[in-house]
Amino acid sequence: MRKRMKWIMVFLLSFSLIACSGSKIETAEQAAESILMSIKTGDLRTLGRYVDTKEIFTVETPTMEVPELDTSQFSAIFEKLDYKINSSTIEGDFTLVKVEITTVDMAATFQQFLTEMFKFAFEQAFEAETMSEPEVEEKIAALFKTALDDHQDKRVTNTVDMKLYQEGQQWKLEIENEFLNAIMGNLLEANGQQRGNE
Repeated sequence: MRKRMKWIMVFLLSFSLIACSGSKIETAEQAAESILMSIKTGDLRTLGRYVDTKEIFTVETPTMEVPELDTSQFSAIFEKLDYKINSSTIEGDFTLVKVEITTVDMAATFQQFLTEMFKFAFEQAFEAETMSEPEVEEKIAALFKTALDDHQDKRVTNTVDMKLYQEGQQWKLEIENEFLNAIMGNLLEANGQQRGNE
């Protein structure tokens, strides 16, 4: 009887451990939610579990040099990001999570920002006394904030697939231009159109 009770206890303990561990396994949709929320809140530690953060927080525009933006400026961009997870499908080794992403129209924002930057640079070229580097950085930050504030109510929505795959039990996001363009408010798309018009 005692031996039988011992095996029953072992079985119950094993079952409870399996149940507990199973409840902690993240789904692809939960991973997508975590990724988007960490981008929105600037939680780089959480985001770093799913992706190399440099792939998301580096702005590259082949047609022009964009000044490096600091953490507060990026936070100002991404805090306006809203999203809705619609569905998920399995495609080979990947799970595609379809999401609807709405954010500030950064294409229009950067157009205004760069226009003002060129005007500022032109004015500085003919000034008798040029600004110091800290003063220039402060001016650039102010120009960007003004452009962002001017476009707060101009928002764009994109529906894209987040391409997720698993490494062990950890979900990873394969970065694609469509996703980057969506979270950056059509900035990459506008840059591509500009290159096509040159």
